[in-house]
Amino acid sequence: KRFCSSDTYHFALKEDFQFALSCVDFYWTEDTEDELKQRKQNFNTNFLDKYEYGASFLTVSY
Repeated sequence: KRFCSSDTYHFALKEDFQFALSCVDFYWTEDTEDELKQRKQNFNTNFLDKYEYGASFLTVSY
């Protein structure tokens, strides 16, 4: 609801990236707990750690 409750699908605040990380908790049928941890670490490394105010943005697409 936070990301798709309006016509806005672009987010640029670090809080948006942090919230998106909290949403990375989906298990596919064959996923293990280690795979989920790796997925969260990957998001953290590639999005949160590289976040730059005024330069980074997140687009919701599905």
